[in-house]
Amino acid sequence: MSEEDFSKRLQRIEKKIDFLLRMLEDLLSIRRGVDLKPTPVDTNSKASVKVYLLRLPDSLRRTMLVMERLGEATTVDVAR
Repeated sequence: MSEEDFSKRLQRIEKKIDFLLRMLEDLLSIRRGVDLKPTPVDTNSKASVKVYLLRLPDSLRRTMLVMERLGEATTVDVAR
């Protein structure tokens, strides 16, 4: 590889690095402007609990439903 080819490659690499740095700076400035406060959720709502249950694996969903019905239970009670 000649010195001229090497120099051109280095220039292309530098341009790509500069481009990536600008993109990263833009992304970070956007993220700083975003307000990441959690959205308040009505915990008394049965609908929100049901939506949450849909995201759980089957075994945990069954456990949650049993606990809702029983209120308090031991692992043996839940297993029945």
